[in-house]
Amino acid sequence: VTVGSTTVTSLQHLSQRADEMAEGNLDAEIATGRSDEFGTLARSFSEMRDSLSTSLSESEAAQVEAQQVGGLAGP
Repeated sequence: VTVGSTTVTSLQHLSQRADEMAEGNLDAEIATGRSDEFGTLARSFSEMRDSLSTSLSESEAAQVEAQQVGGLAGP
């Protein structure tokens, strides 16, 4: 099986961005102009990143709200 340099480059780029996301960088940009399986995979990673970011934001907001409500209730 022969793999073209464009495919290898796309895979390396996606792998680097996935590593960044795994390290907590949910701002890692996963842009692609490809319409093949790599493009589909890159878009899926982007959607996953966006979903994780939204979930984290909602969780942090709920935590702040719980702390405020807990603080208002008093001892």
